[in-house]
Formats: sequence, structure tokens, C-alpha cells
Amino acid sequence: LVQALARFHEGRAERSGAPLAEITAHAGAEGGVALRALEREGLVIRRGAAVHLATHVPGATPLGDQIVGTFANAGLSPPREEDLLRATGAEPRAFRDAVDELKRAGRLRSIGGIVFEASAVEDLKRRVREHFATKADLRPVELKELCGGVARKYAIPLLEYLDRERVTRREGDERAVL
Repeated sequence: LVQALARFHEGRAERSGAPLAEITAHAGAEGGVALRALEREGLVIRRGAAVHLATHVPGATPLGDQIVGTFANAGLSPPREEDLLRATGAEPRAFRDAVDELKRAGRLRSIGGIVFEASAVEDLKRRVREHFATKADLRPVELKELCGGVARKYAIPLLEYLDRERVTRREGDERAVL
């Protein structure tokens, strides 16, 4: 199974993982048992109906790295996907496939129709929790400050995301800690 996954990743590095059924078929009737053993050993990771080697970095292609790097540099004020497409010079379909794969892999997150780099969002969650260590509530203007002065078009979807993730709870115009 490990060799089959390595071959899959070699030919399709941008993909987050191989179809589970395709990989387990390589081991015959014992494919599921073998896969679970490899998971316990930390050699493979299963995500839904896909599996990948633990050492595989999904989307690790020049285009994928360029996309993630651009979003990471932008922080919580990301570029529009259309603008980034033009900047990369990539074919539209290849660009969309790369962005979709990066979302599936968890390296990018779509929040309110806006794409953010995942670690920027996780860092925001950490800063919001730190905010609540000294304050009882969070107003939208305070979130904008925590985000480095982002525009309202980014702040409101991020507030709604924090509510959905149960980091905060909306109470009127303010947020409370959960």
C-alpha cells in the first residue's frame, strides 16, 4: 500500500490523496486491515474517501506553493482569486483545480466566499481567545484591530466564522466568549 501511495503521489503531487478504494484494492481482501495498521503506525492519513502518505504535502507544486504563499503574505486581507489567477499566469482550470485541492488539503479556507490561508485563520482564533482573557466581549471594531485593520468586507465574514466555530457567540452587536 505504501508503494502504491508513493506512485500515486509521484504522478499527482497536487492531489490531497488517492481514492481509498483504489489504494486498498492493491492489497486485495485484506486492504482495509492493512490500511488501518498503517494508520496506527502513522505512515498514512485517511481523510474521508481519500488516503495519503503522512509525508505527503498536498498541493506542493510550484503553482500550489505560489498560491499559498500569496495568501499567506496577505494575511487576513487576501487577494481576490481572479486577481491572483492573473498574477500567476496559470491556465484558469489548473488554477481552480489547485485552489480546490488546497482547500481540500486544509491549506486554504473559504469563509463567506473569501479564501484565506489556513494558518492566518488559526492565528486569528488564537488572538481572539487571548482577547477574551482580559475582556468580556468583542466588538466588530476590536476584531478589525485584532486582524490588523482589515476592511469590513473581511471582518464580518470572519466574525460569522468565529461564531460557527464556537469561538464566539453573537449577542447583539458584540461577541461573547464560549
